[in-house]
This record gives sequence, C-alpha cells and structure tokens, in this order.
Amino acid sequence: MKDVVQPPVSPSEPPVTPEPAPERRPPEKPSTVWASLVKALFSEVINTLVPAVLIALLIHLFLAQATRVYGQSMEPTLHTNDRIIVEKVTYRFRPPQRGDIVVVQVYEGSQPLVKRIVGLPGE
Repeated sequence: MKDVVQPPVSPSEPPVTPEPAPERRPPEKPSTVWASLVKALFSEVINTLVPAVLIALLIHLFLAQATRVYGQSMEPTLHTNDRIIVEKVTYRFRPPQRGDIVVVQVYEGSQPLVKRIVGLPGE
C-alpha cells in the first residue's frame, strides 16, 4: 500500500470543498401534470382570445361593420343578399354627398337599409 501525497495548499487558495449533491424531487403525480397542462392551455387561450375580441369589438364599433343587402332597391349596383363592409370613418370628417351609398337603421330592431343618396338637405 502506497501513501498518497497531496500537494501542499498555498495560503491564498481556499480549501476545496466537495459540492453537495443536488436535491432530488419526487416525480410529479399525473394529476399535477394534467393540471399544469390545463393551466398552460387556459392561459394561452386567454392571452390569445382576449386581445382578438377587443380588437374586433373596436373595429366593429368605430371603423367598419359587415352587413347584408336586403331587397332589390339597389340593383344593378347591389343585389339581394350581397354582403358589404361599411366603413364608419368618412362621415366624421365630411358630410354625406350625392351618390354615396349609406346604411341606415330606421328603428331599433329593424333590418338595416342600404340606400343611395339622391338628394341633399335644402334641395
């Protein structure tokens, strides 16, 4: 048996201590894994849907709205059941002009009417 000789330690070097073994966690239960997956999925859906719904609502209220043409009064330009997108910004900056196509709601709960302006106030 041979004696093991260790090199001398210099006074400026701290003594070497072994690293402690990493703590071992018990394996997660299947219910915990499913709960974390459901939580992550729910969080992802909320983070995607909430901004999308808010953006769609703002566009619908302030910028544009989809509607459908009912009746034949706008033929040959628009036909029955044509789908149109009505932009809502223009008339905030200028009044309606002759020839514009507008959508009006005669009374609450009625179908919107799509009409062309043929006369202006004072004519």
